[in-house]
Amino acid sequence: MTASVPAAAGGLPPGVSLDDLIDAAQHEDGVGFCLDCGAENHGVEPDAERYPCESCGALKVYGAEQIALLTIF
Repeated sequence: MTASVPAAAGGLPPGVSLDDLIDAAQHEDGVGFCLDCGAENHGVEPDAERYPCESCGALKVYGAEQIALLTIF
């Protein structure tokens, strides 16, 4: 079962499931997601905030672990 919370509510980026987020965090391979477009970005620190998106250019890429923390709290 996959869950998704709107990013505007402090939830997950568009098109990113909770399973996607957990998988990215567990593999520790520098993956982050854009809160604007939902694109997966690489070379992202776990606690990253406001990195530029490789896809849309928005300064809204957050590390997978950081998104998880922000979603929980």
